Amino acid sequence: FNIQRQRLPGLLQPIDPPSEVFQVRGLDWWGSAPASDAPHVEFKFTRANDHWLHLHNFKTYTNKMARRNVQQQPWAKRYNQNRTDPSFHTGELVWLKVLVGRTKLDEPYRDSYHVVNELGPLNYTFDDGISTATTHVHNLLLAY
Repeated sequence: FNIQRQRLPGLLQPIDPPSEVFQVRGLDWWGSAPASDAPHVEFKFTRANDHWLHLHNFKTYTNKMARRNVQQQPWAKRYNQNRTDPSFHTGELVWLKVLVGRTKLDEPYRDSYHVVNELGPLNYTFDDGISTATTHVHNLLLAY
């Protein structure tokens, strides 16, 4: 567990810059790098300080995404506070939303259909007497 580490005599030698493609790997200055089956990430640096550009872009992107997530958390909390997705049971009558071929004054929902199967919390299979189809819960409305 504890490796006896001793300082090498003399000054540290400079590391030569990569000539073509530099593979980023886990480095351990006191032993070999651990073996990994994961594919290695390859970067190609064409200028002397190109690695700083990549690092700066990655840092900027990470900060931007973190800031966006922090901003959206209160919005999502307020939005989801009193909202649940509608759920239907097998055999219930539902109306199907007309998505295509509807004009402004046409009915927004079609005839009532029977729910045949629940394909998870958000998808349902319904039967119109001739055929069966599957749709998302937001395209259905409970028929009273």
